[in-house]
Amino acid sequence: MATLKEKGVIPETREQALDMMNTYFTCRTVETQRSMKNSKPVFELIGHYYYQSFAAQLGQSSVVASEIQENINSIPAHYALIRGASRQYNIPWAVDVSPWMDGYITDYSKSKFWGPASAAGGNGGHSLSLFKRSWYTSYMSGANHLIAEAGGVNLFFENTTKDGVLALSPLGDIATEFHQLSTMIENNGHRGIAYAPIAFILPHAHGFGLSLVQEIPTLWNKFLLSDENKVAWNMLQTLWPGSWFIKSRGAGAESNYMVAGPYGDIFDILVEDNFTKTLNKYRVALLAGDITVTDEVANDLIPWVQAGGTLVMFSSQIQSSAQVTDNLIGGVIAGNVSKVLVNVVDTETSWERN
Repeated sequence: MATLKEKGVIPETREQALDMMNTYFTCRTVETQRSMKNSKPVFELIGHYYYQSFAAQLGQSSVVASEIQENINSIPAHYALIRGASRQYNIPWAVDVSPWMDGYITDYSKSKFWGPASAAGGNGGHSLSLFKRSWYTSYMSGANHLIAEAGGVNLFFENTTKDGVLALSPLGDIATEFHQLSTMIENNGHRGIAYAPIAFILPHAHGFGLSLVQEIPTLWNKFLLSDENKVAWNMLQTLWPGSWFIKSRGAGAESNYMVAGPYGDIFDILVEDNFTKTLNKYRVALLAGDITVTDEVANDLIPWVQAGGTLVMFSSQIQSSAQVTDNLIGGVIAGNVSKVLVNVVDTETSWERN
């Protein structure tokens, strides 16, 4: 099947790119349901790109999911993205933990199920340490489903035990330990709800993904970043520093897959479309990129702000009238300058700014 690019169909804007992807996704969804004679929504899974919310917007997905590990950057950012999509569109979220890395896959079998690509953990595929951390952090971050990709092979050796079942591989031992712990928690109460009080809002049709880490960052693998979206990209790198440019081989190859962000894992990533309907789940909203705050959006934000919500935005995003804006931020807009009426006091050092 020829790609759209091969057919000469090339988007001219980010909005056109999103429309094209939505058309393709809807077409494949309808065809899948027709061939399976099943009208139920689909399980939507993406790895390198942050497009999960786009599918959820269409109302055709029963689960929003992300692949992690493989050669995919910033595991914590993927948690924030799919958990945010889950909360914004009220559907479960899932994580697929990939055993692939740089063309090799974790496989302890002698028959080499994947041929030359098969290799024992650490020599090929990912380390046991990263598998363990990925499973546990997925669970504690609130994932509703966890997929141990290729687990039917790499959780086992080929020999059988005295009970006639396949012997567990080292990865299978970790899976057993994880299952026992998660089952004990669920049987004795609940793991709790992941605390993520800050909503990081990306623009409509943002196109963020793998092409951001190219020598010249782009959106949708095509469009150069505007100044506003450069700021959004820099903000994401600040939240999870060092996790966006991973190495697949050599010393410390896995060290950047999962980083401890300086502010903690307290962020969910949402998208601009109707984001105000979800803010009752958050204490802070950070508007990133070329989001537009119109009168309609501002009027939706005012009650949330007046009830104690904290809104962080840039003057370039404000497209609402002066009267509505004053009610939103408590300041006066003159051109690109805003006067914010607030005192800042550091209680530890007594430093103060009026």
